[in-house]
Amino acid sequence: MGFRLTCFSRNKKFLLNLALFLLVSLFLPHIFPRTLTAATDGSSPAPGDTTAAAELLSRARYALVNGNQPGARLALEELANRFPDFHRPERTLLDARWRLADGDSAGFEQGYFETLEIATRNDDFAALLEDLKPIFTPNEAQQWEALDSPEARASFIKKIWRSRDPDPISPENPRLQNHYIRLLVAQSNYSSPVYELPRSSRNHGAGKSPRFDPTAPLVDFPFDQPRPEFKRPSSYVLDPRGLLYLQHGPPDRVVRGTSPTTGGGNETWHYGNSSFTVEGLQSSGTFSPVPAGNAKAGLSTGGETDAAEPGDMYQRYYAAEFKEPGDSVELEFYQSFPADSLDPSAEPAAVVALFDTTWQQIAISRSPARRMAVGGDTLWVAVNCLKTVPGAFYYVLRMDLAPFHPVIRKSMDIVQFAPDSINLSGIIFGHPLDIDNTIPNRSAEGLLPRPSLIFTVGEVVSVYFEIYGLKPGRDGIREYSEMITVSKVNPDDAEQDESFSGDVNSLKRWTENRSNSRSFSFDRRSGSGRKISSEYFNIDTSDLEPGSYSLHLEVEDKTTSELRDVTWFFDLTDPADRQTDDPK
Repeated sequence: MGFRLTCFSRNKKFLLNLALFLLVSLFLPHIFPRTLTAATDGSSPAPGDTTAAAELLSRARYALVNGNQPGARLALEELANRFPDFHRPERTLLDARWRLADGDSAGFEQGYFETLEIATRNDDFAALLEDLKPIFTPNEAQQWEALDSPEARASFIKKIWRSRDPDPISPENPRLQNHYIRLLVAQSNYSSPVYELPRSSRNHGAGKSPRFDPTAPLVDFPFDQPRPEFKRPSSYVLDPRGLLYLQHGPPDRVVRGTSPTTGGGNETWHYGNSSFTVEGLQSSGTFSPVPAGNAKAGLSTGGETDAAEPGDMYQRYYAAEFKEPGDSVELEFYQSFPADSLDPSAEPAAVVALFDTTWQQIAISRSPARRMAVGGDTLWVAVNCLKTVPGAFYYVLRMDLAPFHPVIRKSMDIVQFAPDSINLSGIIFGHPLDIDNTIPNRSAEGLLPRPSLIFTVGEVVSVYFEIYGLKPGRDGIREYSEMITVSKVNPDDAEQDESFSGDVNSLKRWTENRSNSRSFSFDRRSGSGRKISSEYFNIDTSDLEPGSYSLHLEVEDKTTSELRDVTWFFDLTDPADRQTDDPK
């Protein structure tokens, strides 16, 4: 009897447990549908697989940093196949870095900006930010903290790299590529491995994952289940030498010695006239910076571009603005480069691009460069035209002249022409040229621009500009007077280095200098149907001395008595002292 009761009791418990199991199986998916489907829909690995995904990600990182490209490739491919959404921004960034290490620079940039798109969708910029923060300027670091949306963060990162791109016109960014080449060297040689639990990168920077003993079993939060040992580092912290290498590249030379304070080794890295010293603890691989040093302000961590090409110093240019219908403005850029040392059979070209303040390209102009005889020299000359509206911009000029590709990057403010008032355009300086199709020309008389704004005594200086906003008289005719003054000025007053740099507003000087001036005036009439008056005249320089000169224009509308004036500058050199720019 006792035996039967015991069996019945056990059978009863079994039946109750079975019933409970069936109830849970039937109703639990309806009560917690997201919890159960999350592990099976592929959006994230199941709890037991998180460690496997983290292991693959760490293996790929470790292999890449240690030069094992095949191992990194295999780990990345397995991670993508098994856990496609695990730390996806970090995985795609590692994949892009692998492509760069494999020599595929275009694939790297494509992968980098694919990572940026994924980070924007997920609001997960941890991996990108970790690589970028070391080159932030203090101002950029503050700006980053103030950003309040994924789209703003993505736009900020794009602007960071555009602002450092030595050639924003080119589809590739050498500065971005160079940064990650440096980063790989720095992580391989000047870093300390960090062993952490898989991090949550959504709030990267708000807190750090706790460090743990790499020899201890890995606990996959929040499940208290022991996992196999996880000994590969989850990240690499650059020591002071690594930061120097990432920010400034390889040093010119390194001097090694013994630290008098710690007894460990120290290193002094020299960059030109600047130097940085780090010292290590005795019997330790840890280095710390020495506060004293002679680091120069020129070695900034951010905002810099790669060194200019040797040809840049021989590139000459300036710009002039002209009024278009409505509020539009047309900019003309004039560029030149010495042709004597270049292959005459080449077909060079000139490119000008305009960017907004976030470095988004808004306009671009490409034109052929023409080989021209200019003032006794032979130059490649190009004219590029862009239309825009008033505002603040960056502009980039490039001349493609094998073997040189000089690039100039500057900022400019385009000011709106005053409505219902007299306005003067920019001025084109050059010399007479027969009209043909080789060079774009606004002047009906023909004019070859002189981008250097430097002429030789005895040359004829041709000048062209436009007048807007003249009011017609009762007969419909627009009448105006024009006074032209050419004055020799002190070179310091002309601010030649700045005014010749191409900034439209810097080229203008709204103050007049009439010392040693020679003036002549005209009375003009413009047809009733013409709202724009074009002015062209020549200056004979044969009786002028070498030096810096101002050209002051003053226009008066005879109908309204309204005045407008502007001053530009040019130089005259002695023919005996003329030197030819030559990048040989």
